[in-house]
Amino acid sequence: MRLRVRRLGGLAGVKVGADVDTDDLPGGHTPALDDALRGLAWGSESAAPHPDAFRYELTKLDDPDRPSVIVGEHEVPSELHPLLDAARERGEVES
Repeated sequence: MRLRVRRLGGLAGVKVGADVDTDDLPGGHTPALDDALRGLAWGSESAAPHPDAFRYELTKLDDPDRPSVIVGEHEVPSELHPLLDAARERGEVES
């Protein structure tokens, strides 16, 4: 599954984005990752608990009709951490 992951917010407010294929993650594409992605409230946006918190916008590139979801760093399921780690490693600053 291909996803676009964007990190929003933080102290400087710099947006960082990367496209990640879940098959390329350490451990590969797992049922736990699928379950965590299915459990997200697609089409919703989480409010940041404080102004400097990170939020992550996930978009399924393989399913362009599905709306994105924005999840606060405090709400990210642990099963999604390899996805976010890969996005941070590959991410590029967006202007």
